[in-house]
Amino acid sequence: MHRSQVNLKDPLLAGVLAFLVPGLGHLYQGRRFKAAIYSLCIISLYLYGLSLSNWKIVQYRGGPGEPRTELLSFMAQCGVGLPGLFAVNQSRRFRRSGEQIVTSLREPFSAPFAGTIEAQEGEDDLQGEVAGTIELAPVAGRFNDAVIVGKINGTTSDGREVSLALGEGVRLGPELRNDPQRFVEADIIRESGKDESRIGQIANAHIPRSFWNWFAIPLTDAEEQDLHRELGKLHELALVFTMIAGLLNILAVWDAVDGPAYGYGLEPDPRAKGNPAATSAASSAEPASQEAVTAGATS
Repeated sequence: MHRSQVNLKDPLLAGVLAFLVPGLGHLYQGRRFKAAIYSLCIISLYLYGLSLSNWKIVQYRGGPGEPRTELLSFMAQCGVGLPGLFAVNQSRRFRRSGEQIVTSLREPFSAPFAGTIEAQEGEDDLQGEVAGTIELAPVAGRFNDAVIVGKINGTTSDGREVSLALGEGVRLGPELRNDPQRFVEADIIRESGKDESRIGQIANAHIPRSFWNWFAIPLTDAEEQDLHRELGKLHELALVFTMIAGLLNILAVWDAVDGPAYGYGLEPDPRAKGNPAATSAASSAEPASQEAVTAGATS
């Protein structure tokens, strides 16, 4: 039996907190120094690995076709709980939504826009890069189907202010994709009363995705190959850093649940039965007392 000098409070709750966020379980137990060490070392190692991979190395593709090595790598990354659980949820969302091009909207929205325009406005050519804001809205098309129309307000690379109308049939990239940028394809039109005519198009255009719609979304096979080519050796280095951080946090969880592995907090209780120290002291005292009795009798 050992006396614990560390108040573990509720070890199960501490273990769950330590799993979800490195150091949080130790902070709950009042072990502030270990909380600071674990959170600083593990989280910084994990974030560094993520940054090396352009924040794309943590993903869970799932399904029976996933290679075993990728599954094992992801399980190691899951030692840092929240990102792993988030990746599992993102995989579920991705499989449900698929990779369909978006051609209709539930409600209007606006977003920052950047792209290239190629248009002919009368005798004036509009060509070059444009940055500004795009406004998109759902409408009923000519055949009563739901389509997207919109408008771009921005500034060209030469400082010219432009306001361009986009015709029916604006196309957006998939809502969920492991890319912070979402492509936009549309025709530029000239409106004249009820009539409209196509005068150009936008190309290489994109709007930002929200963090929740791109981080930890599974990569397709083609995107995975592109990432390998883009990162080279950094891909494996990023994977190793995130795996090591996850495995280190497993040891931190164990420490939160079971206390220190040795040393502090493991002092033996001298009052406990079967204590080796107490037994040794008793056995050494017994011969001494017998010698004292014998000496008294002789004298």
